[in-house]
Amino acid sequence: MTNTNDNDIVITGIGLVSAAGYSLDTLNESLRSGQASRSSLRKHTAEWSDRDYVGAVVDGWDPEPLLGKKGLQFMHAGSQYLLGASLLALREAGLEESMPEPDDLGIVIGTNLGGLKAASRYDYTAATQGPRYVSPMEAPNTLANSPASYLAIRVQARACNTTISSGQCSSLDAIGYAANLLRKNRAKCILVGGVEELNAYSLWVYNSMKVLPSDGAEKTGEPFDAKSSGWVPGEGAAVLVLERRGDAEARGARIWGEIAAWSSSYRGGFDSAARASGLERAILQSLASAGVTPDGVRLAVAGAVGDPAHDEVEALALRSVLGEARTPVCAAKGVLGETYGAGGIMSLAAALAIGQAGTLPEAVGYTIEPEASNGLASLRKQVGDRPFNGGATLLSAHDYHGVSSAVVLRVG
Repeated sequence: MTNTNDNDIVITGIGLVSAAGYSLDTLNESLRSGQASRSSLRKHTAEWSDRDYVGAVVDGWDPEPLLGKKGLQFMHAGSQYLLGASLLALREAGLEESMPEPDDLGIVIGTNLGGLKAASRYDYTAATQGPRYVSPMEAPNTLANSPASYLAIRVQARACNTTISSGQCSSLDAIGYAANLLRKNRAKCILVGGVEELNAYSLWVYNSMKVLPSDGAEKTGEPFDAKSSGWVPGEGAAVLVLERRGDAEARGARIWGEIAAWSSSYRGGFDSAARASGLERAILQSLASAGVTPDGVRLAVAGAVGDPAHDEVEALALRSVLGEARTPVCAAKGVLGETYGAGGIMSLAAALAIGQAGTLPEAVGYTIEPEASNGLASLRKQVGDRPFNGGATLLSAHDYHGVSSAVVLRVG
């Protein structure tokens, strides 16, 4: 039985605006079926592209009932997603009608491309037509921290407001940063989340990174599959309410899970084994901080996304640390798509949904084969659903630039 204390960092609310819907129930349905709301994006008129891309998009999103009409016309989709997910998380945490004092409430958000669309349009207009033709109302949207800023204004948060951009590790790093602030008593409650918006400009970034599938590719977005040709890009927002256990229990809040540890490391270069050593180091550091041995990990939620070069690194690290224990592995991005800065908390949401349902679905489940001769071959598809009754859960992610992050979550 895990010992607890008042300074444990716990999750008391979660909100989603995603391709898999707006709740853990709809997310679990998508994980079980292996499909989210994937649809072909419209043909973009950007000069770099003359083709359509398949994306895991937020489908049928109407922000007005949740956010109200005021200010929506000046707010880009990503900011709307973040505000919506945050209000849903506060509602789930029982704080909607009794918000913390502004000086006790903080915000930490992971995103990489938050202001890209607005900045691109703003700069193009200024360069081609002159500064008189840019709208001052659009200026705030050009910044990467614009979603977090809109949120801070909406919920009147003054304890902290931080935006973290570390590629695919952004929202896992946001969790670690927020947990440290809470331990230092810099806030009593922190909204920690991740958000990305899918548009022609973010697709240009992914295309430049050479992670999008080739035209006519048969397989895309299939985690740990050597024949998969690249990402299925995704969008949306996921937000957690984090508090210290003592504060949460004092107000009778439901506790969804505990953030037991976080760690980050760096290992650059193009060699998969070298980069895997960086991810392995982050995983081992986080497990040691949480007091969890590799054979005590009940579920690993990997950052694998269907790009073989990327997934090879995840597979090598997981096999090295967890192979002997044959820990079940979940690859939720096969359903949610690669939501980039939001991917870590989307994966955490998947872990909570699986814990709530009590099973790891076959559609997103993998088994480690430590005897395999290479990284990708060491992960094979799980046969049948597998029971998961909570316990230590490992969340891992690494970015092409060499950053790796890991979070240990205790579910249930």
